[in-house]
Formats: sequence, structure tokens, C-alpha cells
Amino acid sequence: MHKITIRDFGPVTDCELELKSFIVLIGEQATGKSTISKCIYFCKSIRDRVKSHLYDVLTGGLPDKHSLIKKLRSEMKKRFVDLFGITKFKDNFYIKYEYGPGLHLEITLTQDKDKFINLDFCSTLLHRIIQMEQQAIEYYEKKINVSSNWTEEFFDLEQGRLYKQFDQEVNELFHDHMEHYYIPAGRGLLSLLANQLLNLEQAGLDYVTREFLKLILKERSYFEQGLTGISSSSPMRDKLKSLKIDQQISTILRGYYSNRSGREFIRPKTERNALPINYASSGQQEIVWILNLLCLWMYTSRQVFVVIEEPEAHLYPIAQRQVIDFVALFTNITGSHVMITTHSPYVLTSANNLLYAGKVGARFEREVNQYIKKEYWLQQVAFHAYKLNSATEPYLQTIMDEELLEIAAEHLDEVSIEIREVYQDILNVEAEHGFLN
Repeated sequence: MHKITIRDFGPVTDCELELKSFIVLIGEQATGKSTISKCIYFCKSIRDRVKSHLYDVLTGGLPDKHSLIKKLRSEMKKRFVDLFGITKFKDNFYIKYEYGPGLHLEITLTQDKDKFINLDFCSTLLHRIIQMEQQAIEYYEKKINVSSNWTEEFFDLEQGRLYKQFDQEVNELFHDHMEHYYIPAGRGLLSLLANQLLNLEQAGLDYVTREFLKLILKERSYFEQGLTGISSSSPMRDKLKSLKIDQQISTILRGYYSNRSGREFIRPKTERNALPINYASSGQQEIVWILNLLCLWMYTSRQVFVVIEEPEAHLYPIAQRQVIDFVALFTNITGSHVMITTHSPYVLTSANNLLYAGKVGARFEREVNQYIKKEYWLQQVAFHAYKLNSATEPYLQTIMDEELLEIAAEHLDEVSIEIREVYQDILNVEAEHGFLN
């Protein structure tokens, strides 16, 4: 189980978080939901940079004679600044990411006057990474120095074998075999302007936004025939068809998505003609690429860790519930992990229903399955929900009831409780003056 500790970084004062398979963070704006999510995403992404470097050494050697650790520190420092959009940090900020027992990364500022970002890998990580890099260097040197009796085909096979070996070993080293993605808020505008933004100067776009735009451009070719093209050759076709995945998506989207030669369309359920995506509703624009990506990953049986910011944006409460159901189904089918940031009590309530279904369904499967299908149930051991507080202690507050093992009732809709209390106060005023009917 991965774990992150963050202190005095941006709005985050003190946070210690174990990463379960399904995590929900709720809190007011500017309390640090995105900051925590981005820190996790950043620390996870280091694994992929290690893989990329090893592949570069296998194919081209080490031309600049800079070791992986030196290059990794340099590149990741730049990405860290790029990710958060700032260059000045609190002097005592501290981030620690634990990949497994005795395997961690610490991020601090140097103690000199320059106050540079410092990435400090534990000795076990350093030692193993250096070992793999040396293996890659030895292979490349052998390739360029051996006699012509060794065929090019042999080295191609050996290179492929080594890369698969490194891929597996790096995954095991970081205790992580999943792909990593981040679906940011403001998706409507981003998906709408994907082509234009990638062709414009990107200096003002943070790393997460750029990666999301690239992901849209890379994956949308799968949807040239809508969902039909994805499902036709998928080994998951029959299972997902039985769960009516296509129908669920069209219900949430209130339409059907397609991509034609790079142009995106949504056909409303009640219309025969498709509309360019810029004429779709704001809710459709916000949700379409959450649904598309989760659907694609299900059909292609990919395990991912994905952050989804504000899945409820511009959606009616019923649709919010349907989206959380769909996300839960995705995690259960693929074994993926998800972190959701939200402002919506409906997201909490929907997740709590699925959690309760898993709890009661363990004893009364047939009865509970009548109301919520088993494929949607969330398991208590894999779920956690937290509230972030800006001015109260603790900063990171668990909102799980430890006895019931579900979200505590008082946290499900605090705003509605407050509104009802104000209504009652005004009602009392009317009653005191004898005007109450």
C-alpha cells in the first residue's frame, strides 16, 4: 500500500494518507484537494521516467555520461515546478511518498541560501535503479563492440527481452503495475480546444493539462464509430454488453459521442442529427471524456490509477449518482484505482450507498442485488473518504464512521443541515409572533 505525507505545502498543512483503491476527497475550494492529488500523481510518475531512461540507454547508450539519478532529479525538479506553477515554496515544506516497506522518496528544499527543490531517494531505490542502469549500459556496449557474427535480429530480441525484464522489475520495485492518468477539472473547455491548444504556445499550461490534452488526441481515434468500434474486437465485449455499458453511457451523456476525422460530435438521444461538441451542453462537454476513457479502459482491460477532479461538474444530481456508479463499476471490472475530488454531497451519498451495498450484500447478496447490482458494490477495505478543512483541526479529517464502516451521516450533506437549521430559525420567528398557520 502506497502512502503519502505532506506538510506545509501550499494550502496543505498536515496530511498523511494511505492510498486505497477508491478514495474521495471533499472540501471547500482552495483547501488542497488538487494539491494532494497532484503530489501523488507526481510521485507515481517517477516510475515511468525510470523506465523511459532505461529504454533510452538500451537503444542509444549514455551519450552525455549523466547517470539516471542525476538526470532523474533534474528532470523531475522541473516537472515539479511545472506541475504546481510556482517557484517559491515554504522553507519547511515536506513531502514523503512511500512505495512500499523501506522504499520512499522525500521532497524538500535545500538548506542553503538558494533553496532549490531536493529529491532524495532512499538507498534501496537508488541501489536498484543504478543496478538496472548498469545492466542496460553493459548490453549497449556489448552490442556495439561484438563481431559481425552476432546478428542484428539477435540484439533486437535481446533488447526486447531486457526491456520487458526492466519493465517488470521497475513495477515491482515501485510496487505499482498500473498506468497513471489525471483527468482535471475544466474538461469542457480543454476537450473543446484540444487541437488549438496543442498548436499554440503551451508555456502557460501546467503538466497535468498538457498530458490530458495529449491523451484526448491520442485516444479519440478509437471513437470514429462511437462505441461500436471499441467493443467489436474486445474480449470484454460480452461481459460489458450484459451490463449494458453503452446504455449507461448514453443515459448519463444524454446522447452518443463520435469522432470523425478529428472533429467531435454528440448526437442527442432525442435527435437524429449529431451536433459538433461545441454546441453540446456544458454538462455533456464536462463528462464526455470521463465516460470515454473509463469505457475504453474497460474494453481494453487496462488497469490504471486515475485522479478525477469534480466528476459532478454541471451535472444534475441523478446524473452525478450515475457517474459514481459507473466509476465504481470501472474499478471493480478492471481492478483499477481511483481518487475523486469533489464539492458535491451527492457524490458522497452515492458512494456511501455502494459501500453499504457491499457491506450488507456480503450477507444478503441476492436481496441487495435486486437494488444495486453486485458489480457496483464498493468494499470497505478498499474505500476511504476524507474532508479537508481550511481553518480547523485536523486538516485531513476522516469522515468514515469507524463502527459502521461507512461515511458518517453528519458529513453526507452538511450544507443541507445548515440550510434547514436557518429555515427552522426563521420559522420560529414566525411562530413567536403568532403568524404560523
